[in-house]
Amino acid sequence: MKKDLLYKEFHTIPPDPVYEAGIVELAEFIKKEYPSLCNKETTGIYLVSEDAGAEASVSLWREALANTPRFANPSAFPFTVPCSSAGYLSILCGIQGPNYTYFGKKEALEYAKEEMRSDYLDGIIDTGLLIQLEMNAERGLKALIQVLSSLHR
Repeated sequence: MKKDLLYKEFHTIPPDPVYEAGIVELAEFIKKEYPSLCNKETTGIYLVSEDAGAEASVSLWREALANTPRFANPSAFPFTVPCSSAGYLSILCGIQGPNYTYFGKKEALEYAKEEMRSDYLDGIIDTGLLIQLEMNAERGLKALIQVLSSLHR
C-alpha cells in the first residue's frame, strides 16, 4: 500500500455556521483533488472528528431556544448526528465503500488508521480517505485529508 504522507488541507472561507455548505465544498474539493477515488465501491471514508456534530447540535438548540423549535433551521439537524458528515460526503462523491466516523482525538485517529488498514488487507477497499474534520461556527470547517492507496498517484 502506497502512502501519501503529506496531508492536503481544506478550509471553508468565510466560516459558515451551516455545516452542509462546508461539507458540499469539501466534497467538491475531494472530487477535484482525487477524481479517480470518486464513484467507486472500493474507496472508503474514515472520518475523525473531535466534535462530531456537537457544535451543530448546540447551534440548533440555541436557535430553537431563541426562536422556539418551530422556527429552528432544519438544515442544521442532520449534522447533529455524528455519522452524517461521512455519509453525506460519500453520497456527494459517489463513494460506495465503507464510511465510518470516529469521535475523539489521537486514539480515534489511530483506531481509524487501523480500521482502514484492516479493510485494505481484507480486500474491502483499495483506497481509503482518512479525513480529520473540525467543524466550528466561528472558524468554519477544516479538514486534513490523507489518502492511503495501492492505486492513487
